[in-house]
Amino acid sequence: MLGTLAIWEVASRLEWLPRRSLPPISEVLTWLIRELGSTELYVAVGRTLLHWGGGLILGAAVGLLLGLVMGLSRNLEQLLITPSEFLRPVPSVIYLPLVLLLLGVTTEMVVLLVAVSVVWPVLFQAYYGARGVDSLLDDVGSAYGLSRRQRLFSVILPQVSPFVGTGVRLASSIALVVAVALEMISGVAGTGRALRSLQLAGISEGVYGYVVVLGALGYALNELFQFAEKRVLWWHRPYRRS
Repeated sequence: MLGTLAIWEVASRLEWLPRRSLPPISEVLTWLIRELGSTELYVAVGRTLLHWGGGLILGAAVGLLLGLVMGLSRNLEQLLITPSEFLRPVPSVIYLPLVLLLLGVTTEMVVLLVAVSVVWPVLFQAYYGARGVDSLLDDVGSAYGLSRRQRLFSVILPQVSPFVGTGVRLASSIALVVAVALEMISGVAGTGRALRSLQLAGISEGVYGYVVVLGALGYALNELFQFAEKRVLWWHRPYRRS
């Protein structure tokens, strides 16, 4: 890592690469340290986290519900699996013109499209988890007089939760990328708009500074979700303590 940064610094200083396009890492870090003392960076990151969090919560809730319904009901599975497989690879940005007409350039527009991108990884993980539920355990719960609701929360959801945890963690990274991309395209306030403004102004060290911030943010969120998985799913075999 340090070797790569050193090569970057030397290559830019000696102008082996266009300095306007790739400023020295020292200038990028100087810009970033200076911005850490202002509120603009924190406001932009906060707006992006708002879009990321709102879309992640909404999309995960819808994906979990649909995934469980498809995995537990054969009739609904046959009805929904083909449309889901068809819509799954469609990028959420494709819907931007339509959503812009309906909601305008607003936070709600970004949150909605982020949610659309989050639905699919959570939906299919929940679906695969529900399909793999041990029917014998469900039968045992029924034999002990548990209601359908009790079996859902005591038998089915514990078996599905590891799949959902993985889906949410994967969806978190997707949600961050989509949120920043939508901010850049639409001009909604956030790190994406700030990054685009710096690019248009020719402040390349600022562009790379925001790239560093977003990289660190994505890494931190992934570590946070991994930590949460280990704490919540402590009973699951991969996380079980010896």
